[in-house]
Amino acid sequence: MMKTHLTLLMTFLMGLSGMSINQTHLMLVLLCIESMTLSLFMSVSMLTLSNPHNTPMSIIILTLSACEASIGLTLLVISSNANTNDLTKNLTLLKC
Repeated sequence: MMKTHLTLLMTFLMGLSGMSINQTHLMLVLLCIESMTLSLFMSVSMLTLSNPHNTPMSIIILTLSACEASIGLTLLVISSNANTNDLTKNLTLLKC
């Protein structure tokens, strides 16, 4: 059980470090965020094995992960259509 928790914690930290290192392309950032939410979902699912009253929490995390993925893909498509690339330096709030 301890190895599973350590593996999920390391997966989350690897996604966090990957997101902080690879900030050039939007697709890489989205993949790192997706791995972080997947490891978070897995860890909450592991907690529901011992306490079944936490089941709605894992469903909420899975729903928020799906919403994050759809918003991220929408931003990726809009960015690639407007700029012909997915570089994060092209994403500013002043551009319309």
